Amino acid sequence: MFLSPWNLIQAILFALGVWWCKEMLSRWRDDLTKMRKPDDRADRPAIIILWSITGLILFLCIRFALNIGGTIVRGIRDAW
Repeated sequence: MFLSPWNLIQAILFALGVWWCKEMLSRWRDDLTKMRKPDDRADRPAIIILWSITGLILFLCIRFALNIGGTIVRGIRDAW
């Protein structure tokens, strides 16, 4: 496998996805408090949208990591 611009884009997107999830997971308690008692009517829909995006990003990051891990395992298994 040779490195291509697409591999670089995937690596950057994966790093950004991990960073996004780290930032969102650090604020889940505050968001849960705001969901229970919103200060503004726009807080609840915004929190729901952000956490939906976070769920999608988390799913894609896990899928990407498992795909890379599977490729590595298959390569090691074929080398034996």
